[in-house]
Amino acid sequence: MNGAPTTSSRRYSLSFTTGALLCREAAVLAPQYLDQRDWDRVRDRAVESNLLQARTYRTGVRLVRETIKRLSCLTDDEVELMVEATAAERAHLMWVAACRRYELIGEFAEEVLRERYLTLAGTLTHQDFDSFIADPDLDAVVLASPTTEHARQFEAAMRSGKHVFVEKPLSLDVATCE
Repeated sequence: MNGAPTTSSRRYSLSFTTGALLCREAAVLAPQYLDQRDWDRVRDRAVESNLLQARTYRTGVRLVRETIKRLSCLTDDEVELMVEATAAERAHLMWVAACRRYELIGEFAEEVLRERYLTLAGTLTHQDFDSFIADPDLDAVVLASPTTEHARQFEAAMRSGKHVFVEKPLSLDVATCE
């Protein structure tokens, strides 16, 4: 398939800001793109002028880079809609952008959330996470869930032979960590 990675060699791409939808940032950068139609110029201007009002230069660079990566996954019509959208519509568009940008998120949405939606099930269960994490094509997991879920999710991922990165404490209970 034209050099596309095979299922066994495919790796997922994520970033430390994957957990955030970046709606506020998108609302700032989308109009800049519509004015210039060039993501590189938008990036340079946003970093130079600190348009996202980040506390540090490096944080600003990281937020601008991640927001532009996601916005660039949208069509120009979708970016235009981003400017006129309500907060809820903007969140939906940024969810679509995250699904397009990050294959892991897109596959989770397709395999787990879609089924939950179609069956009118309003919640996700531990079994949903466990069945997704058991996928043999998944190499690694970044846990950015509530701390109360980390230990259980960490164990499930380790049992499935995955590499695991936990962004927050593994647990609030020392005994659980041991």
